[in-house]
Amino acid sequence: MDWEKYPCFHRLILGEAESKTVHLKEFTKVYKGKISEKQK
Repeated sequence: MDWEKYPCFHRLILGEAESKTVHLKEFTKVYKGKISEKQK
Protein backbone atom coordinates (compact mmCIF):
# COMPACT_ATOMS: atom_id res chain seq x y z
CA MET A 1 0.00 0.00 0.00
CA ASP A 2 1.24 3.47 -0.84
CA TRP A 3 0.46 5.52 2.25
CA GLU A 4 1.82 8.69 0.64
CA LYS A 5 -1.35 8.93 -1.44
CA TYR A 6 -3.74 8.84 1.50
CA PRO A 7 -3.06 12.26 3.09
CA CYS A 8 -3.76 13.94 -0.25
CA PHE A 9 -6.92 11.88 -0.65
CA HIS A 10 -8.18 12.86 2.81
CA ARG A 11 -7.24 16.48 2.24
CA LEU A 12 -9.18 16.44 -1.02
CA ILE A 13 -12.33 15.09 0.66
CA LEU A 14 -12.00 17.36 3.70
CA GLY A 15 -11.31 20.37 1.48
CA GLU A 16 -14.37 19.56 -0.62
CA ALA A 17 -16.56 19.25 2.48
CA GLU A 18 -15.07 22.43 3.93
CA SER A 19 -15.75 24.47 0.79
CA LYS A 20 -19.34 23.19 0.71
CA THR A 21 -19.81 24.16 4.36
CA VAL A 22 -18.44 27.65 3.72
CA HIS A 23 -20.70 27.99 0.68
CA LEU A 24 -23.71 26.84 2.73
CA LYS A 25 -22.91 29.36 5.48
CA GLU A 26 -22.68 32.18 2.93
CA PHE A 27 -25.96 31.07 1.35
CA THR A 28 -27.68 30.93 4.76
CA LYS A 29 -26.39 34.41 5.61
CA VAL A 30 -27.73 35.87 2.35
CA TYR A 31 -31.01 33.97 2.70
CA LYS A 32 -31.55 35.19 6.29
CA GLY A 33 -30.71 38.71 5.17
CA LYS A 34 -33.42 38.55 2.50
CA ILE A 35 -35.98 37.25 5.02
CA SER A 36 -35.21 40.04 7.50
CA GLU A 37 -35.57 42.60 4.69
CA LYS A 38 -39.04 41.26 3.90
CA GLN A 39 -40.11 41.49 7.56
CA LYS A 40 -39.24 45.22 7.77
